[in-house]
This record gives sequence, C-alpha cells and structure tokens, in this order.
Amino acid sequence: LKFADKHKCQIKYILNTHYHYDHVSGNKELKAKLNPTIIGPKYEADKIYGITKQVRDGDKFKLDNLDVEVFHVPGHTAGMVNYYFPNLKILFTGDCIFSVGCGRIASDCSYKQMWESLKKLRQLPDETIIYFAHEYTQKNIEFALTVTEPNKQLLKYREQMNVLRKQNLPTTPTTMKLEKLINPFLRCDIDDFIGIDNNLSALEKFTALRKLKDKY
Repeated sequence: LKFADKHKCQIKYILNTHYHYDHVSGNKELKAKLNPTIIGPKYEADKIYGITKQVRDGDKFKLDNLDVEVFHVPGHTAGMVNYYFPNLKILFTGDCIFSVGCGRIASDCSYKQMWESLKKLRQLPDETIIYFAHEYTQKNIEFALTVTEPNKQLLKYREQMNVLRKQNLPTTPTTMKLEKLINPFLRCDIDDFIGIDNNLSALEKFTALRKLKDKY
C-alpha cells in the first residue's frame, strides 16, 4: 500500500499462486481498502479469502491489455498455479521454482508431481524472466555447491548475488536460461550429483536431492 501510494500506482489485481498464509493473508485488508480483482487457483479457492476469479491449468485471460496463461504446478501444494505473461516473457512461480532451488514437497503431494511441474515450466522460452517468492538464493547456492561440481556460471552467480544482498537488494528475478544451467533441481535428467546414486532414474535423483535439501 505504501509503495502504491508513493509511486501513484493503482492496485487492480492480486494473483495468488497458492493458499499458504504468507502469500494470501493480505487479501482481506487489500480487498476492504481497494476492492481489487483477486485471482487464484480453482483447486484451492475454498482456502483463499476473497477470490473473485478462479483459474485452472491451461486458462488464458487478460489483465487489461496483458495476456496471462495459467499452469497448474502441484508439488509445494496440490493446487498451486503459476502465471505466465507471454508478451512480456514473465513467469510468477510462487514457491515452485526458486533461483537455484525449488519448493518443499507438501505432505499431500508427491515428488513425481513436483518433478513433472518443474519439467513443464522448463519448457518455457530461455528468455523467460522468473519472479519467485522467497529470498533463499544464497542458501540454495550453498547447497548446490555441495551436490554439484563447481561450474563457472554458478560461482559467478554466487558473487553477483552476494553483492546484491550486501546492498539489501533482492535476488529476484532470474531467467529460465540461467536456471537451466545452475539449478540442480531442473537438471536431474542431465547431471550427476555428489552424494547420490547416479544410476537412479531422474525422478529418483530428484527425490534424493530434495530430501538432502530438506535437511541442509
């Protein structure tokens, strides 16, 4: 609200990716003050306050003159959706893809669901700009360096992100092209990993990798 006031912005739309409180708890106050259109996943509409437009996988709609496409990406929650703006090549991933990481797997979801969701998003154009929801990048880089052989891209990225964080600047956005090079969770069908049986299938490697990250 302060940002919108300072920059004379009108908040017309809220796009909720999933029902977790740290993503939707502002809906009530914002709806009361501004009455925006609140867009959220049909699969979790009963858990999200104030949804006025329910969306599901494959839906396409407009926000004023902007095209939006919806991807159902279960894994972190069963009903999570991501929003892709094809004209701008922008993707809002919520807690699905993070830079050099991915979200934890929910108790009512499977590792297979998350792996399939990541593969679905990985098919978007390399130039896709990814806005993710939490500042986990430095920790994700630390973990990635324990399970992969250091590569120039990841080491350079670590330096760049350290500079940003020292200035208290966010590490979002990233790009699909970069994440396909440095994010181990997007590379389970490509890379071998340290501390994991690399004779496993891609899904089994993803599962093992995610369990290691849970304990990291």
